Formats: sequence, structure tokens, C-alpha cells
Amino acid sequence: MRRIPFHQLCKRNGLRIALFFTLSLPMPAMAAEQWFSVLLDGNKVGYATTQHSESAQLTLDSSHTVIDLKGAGRANQLDIELNFESDPHGNPLSFSTHVRTRDIDRLQRGSIDAETVLLRSTYSGIEQREHITVTRDTVWPMQELQLIKTAVAQGNRQLQFKAFDAMLGSSLPVELKIDADTKVTGHDLPQILHVTRTVHYSDHVAITSTDFDATYQPQRISTEISGLQMQLVAVTREQAMAPNQALDYLNRLLVRSPFRISHEATTQHIRYTLALRDGAPLDPPQTGEQRVRHDAAGTTVDVCNQCGNEAREDKPAPETLQPNPWMQSDATEIRTIAERVGTNSDPRKRMRALTDYVREHMRGRSEFLGYVSALEAIKTGNGDCTAYALLLAALGRATGVPTRVAVGMVYDPRFNNRNDVFAPHAWAQAWIGGHWESFDAATEGFDSTHIALAIGQGDPSRFSTAMGTLAKMEMRAAAQVATKFATQK
Repeated sequence: MRRIPFHQLCKRNGLRIALFFTLSLPMPAMAAEQWFSVLLDGNKVGYATTQHSESAQLTLDSSHTVIDLKGAGRANQLDIELNFESDPHGNPLSFSTHVRTRDIDRLQRGSIDAETVLLRSTYSGIEQREHITVTRDTVWPMQELQLIKTAVAQGNRQLQFKAFDAMLGSSLPVELKIDADTKVTGHDLPQILHVTRTVHYSDHVAITSTDFDATYQPQRISTEISGLQMQLVAVTREQAMAPNQALDYLNRLLVRSPFRISHEATTQHIRYTLALRDGAPLDPPQTGEQRVRHDAAGTTVDVCNQCGNEAREDKPAPETLQPNPWMQSDATEIRTIAERVGTNSDPRKRMRALTDYVREHMRGRSEFLGYVSALEAIKTGNGDCTAYALLLAALGRATGVPTRVAVGMVYDPRFNNRNDVFAPHAWAQAWIGGHWESFDAATEGFDSTHIALAIGQGDPSRFSTAMGTLAKMEMRAAAQVATKFATQK
């Protein structure tokens, strides 16, 4: 039986990570207008502009970013608009994000009232509303620059606070480290303020460095995302609008297989030896089908249905049955399908029926940007492998089966004009019979070429972490072990 070519489902994941970080870039705008060139690994791939305006009643800070990228033989463009409104005292009033590509038009608007945010999201004609509670000490993007200026005036070089992340719908811990009078190569400025911004997510940190001139105008914003060096460099409008060099980012996320893996081999026990090229430690999770060991040769990962070495639990964590912003298992649309399809009393057979439904319902069209939730997936039938995984996990929860989402990589004999590679992937896991089992609706089923790099509740930060790992990974060896792999799920 031939494998479904999952590259039709997951081939644009690198773009999602670029978007995720672009939305997180702090771009304070004290000048009326400022222009930037956007660089990825030194290649000019786009431009950004920021604007700042004030009136007696309102202050508006906005940015517009355009990035040209290509992958799998197709060019695409990210067009991202951000707007933040505040009152004359600097108190936040509202914000909006608008993301457009060849395939996506997503608008998100937030109204801020003291400790409550009314978040309205529109995607493919679907509107969702959510009330989010924040603390009064939450710092918003338009407020960070004033915090930095105050800290410098007081001689304070470190700040800690919570900043609101619109994508996750929550406040996250942030640390700022301020270094004054730093000389930056490429800028002939009398004074440079270097600010390192560290955001703490549940399983990783994101670090951004910003260089300000003496008037607190950002001159360079830098980070690393999915193994790519990303920079915004202040330039003239003419320089910012100069032609771009569209970067084929996908090959950066592919891990070469030591040999071609036959379909028969995917049903066998396979042992992989993995390592990161920069020598950093690699720590994939133990799962119900994956056993991880570390030795001098690297990290050994065994995958088969009997290979798992995950610690046994009396029962899964409560959040594996609860709805969240990415898996809306309590939504009417999802519960209706779950009640119609997931009727079998056996949870394993129930998950298989739900897997078949997702595979038939989804059209397999790739999301070029954004992060499609389960509700969006069931309404549109459109999305990549993450949408398949989120929808399947949400349907499982709606029938009473605890679920979670695994992100990592899976083998493809032909991907982005490359032969025999492992590429980004996501799939669902369900708690059955006292342990976790994998179910993959985006391919013909879970097999021994699925290697998990992170486990979570469907939020995009887990995927970002896994992509950063993939960009630095190498597979040093792979070998079949004489153990029969049971029925695919």
C-alpha cells in the first residue's frame, strides 16, 4: 500500500515560523516613519516600515512587513500589518494584526478594557470571539520603549515583566537586558543602546536583540528562527524597496536519511542515531512508541509500537481532555461530528474512525502561513498536517478520549526536489489502555518513520521549538531491528 505524499500537507511549515517571529518583533516607532530591510541569512527578502502618530485623544503605532519566500517550487509573499492604539497617557486601547498571503487572509482585532481583552479573529469568513483575562501590570508593545527609556535614566540595566502574546492569547514572562554605549558594526553612530529581549515560553525561550541609536530609534533587530538568522536593518525607503532575493527556506528544515526506506521497512522497528550539528544536547521525548537513549555516538531513538519507554501514569493530565484556543473540543461543530462518528465504545476503534473522518474531510491543501485551529479546519476542510493533528485531537477529546499533539519529522522519499529526507510533521496521540498511542490522519497512518521532537497541547510554540531543532539536526545512522511493527493507526 503506497504512502500518501504528506509533502502536500506540510510543505510550508517554515513560513509559519517566520510569521510567528515577525509578529513578535518589537518595533517601537518614535519617528513619524522608519524603514527597514528584512534579511534572512544575509539575503534581502523583504521590507518593513513603522509609523507613529499622535493626536489629543489617540496615539497610533503601526508596522507593515512584506517578505518574499519560496518553497516546493512556489513563490509566496507574507504581508503583515500590525496596529496598536493607546490613549495620551500610554494606556492600551486596541490592537489588530492582518496577515495576507496567496492563500490566507487572517484578521485579528483586540479591544482592551482594564484586565479584559475581547479578541475577535476572522479567517476564511469564520469569526471567533474570545474574552481573555490579563493582569493590570501586563506590558503592551507600545509601552516597552518607555520602560527602556525610564530604566536607562535610572541606571537600571535589567527588567522583568509580563508581555501579552496575541497568538497565544496569554501573558508571557519577559526579561530585558540593557547594555549602553555599545559599538555596532555597520553603524557610524555616537551611541548605541543594545537591548536583549528574552521571552519565556513553556518549553523554550525566544531571544531578540535590538540596537537603538541615541534617539531611541531601532537600527537593527536580530534573532535566530528555525536555524535562520533574521534581521531588520534600518535603511532609507529606497533601499528598503530594492528588489528582494526570495529564499528557499524549506531545505533548511530537511534531515537527510542515510538510505531509502521502503514501505515494508516502515512497518519494522527502526533505530536512529541523531545529533545536533552545533553539539548542543538533543532530548526528544519518550513516548508510547519511542524510546530515547544517549551515548557518545549521539542520541539513539527507537521507534515501533512496542518500543516506547514513557513513564506510566495513573491517568493523563486534566488538560488533555480540555478545550483550548487551538483545539476547541467544546465547539458545536466539533461535538456534532464527534457524536456522529465517534460512537464505538472501544476508544482505539473510536480514534480510528475519527482518523478516517479527518482524512476524508480535509482536502490536504497546505496552509502557507498562520496556524489553523481545529475549528477552522473542520469548517473549511483546509490545512496542513498541523490542522489534521489538531482536528483529530479535538474530536478525540470531544468523545472523552484524552489527546495531545506530537510534532517532529517523518520520512518522505521525495520532498522539495530532495530524495529520501525527513521533513516537518505533526500527528495526534491518544490515551488508550493506560498509555499513549499515535494516530496520523495526514498520511496512511503512524509508522516507524515518525520521530517526535516535542509533545504538547497544540500551541504553535511547540512547533516552533521542533523546527528550530530540525534546522540543526543530522541523522548519523538508521537501522532496522528485527521486531515486527503492529497494525498502523
